[in-house]
Amino acid sequence: GGWFRHILFIPTLGFLITMTIFPLLYSLGVSLSDKVTTGTITNFIGLRNYADLMTGIKSQEFWLSTGVTLRITLATVVIEMVLGVLIALILNQKLAGMGFFRLLIFLPMMLAPLVAGLFWRLLLDQTFGLIDYFIAALGFQPIPWLIHPNYAMLGVIIVDVWQWTPFVVLLTQAGGLYQVRGDSA
Repeated sequence: GGWFRHILFIPTLGFLITMTIFPLLYSLGVSLSDKVTTGTITNFIGLRNYADLMTGIKSQEFWLSTGVTLRITLATVVIEMVLGVLIALILNQKLAGMGFFRLLIFLPMMLAPLVAGLFWRLLLDQTFGLIDYFIAALGFQPIPWLIHPNYAMLGVIIVDVWQWTPFVVLLTQAGGLYQVRGDSA
């Protein structure tokens, strides 16, 4: 009896090694080489990549990129939290057809990021995108969503909010359900 329980851990241990330890060791090996994603030639270069990283931190490009990333992150998190809580409060109402609205709300989260990216790329395209079509129909100039840096940042924020606000809704509803069940117990 006792040895059988230990044998049952072998598949889990194999999965753990395959999915965590091997990729970690592989990543460490790649970080010590000059491997590029487009080729397969790999030369051991030691800690040179880490030295390049440290000198890169001193560059203006690094701090510009970091600033853009922080602005996008801050904007998306704030918008997603506010919208997520508001939508969760609306979805908790006992109204007819709420199941259909739940499906519409959670659908973006269920899409693969690649599919969502291609979907929004088509919507935001300046020449044949649906959004710019409606903007032009209203008499305004099309917006270069995918070309101009400021509009591109806004586009990234819109797409991220669209795809990940449902996750905040889900977490908010799950927390509310837990609270309701916890209070009545």
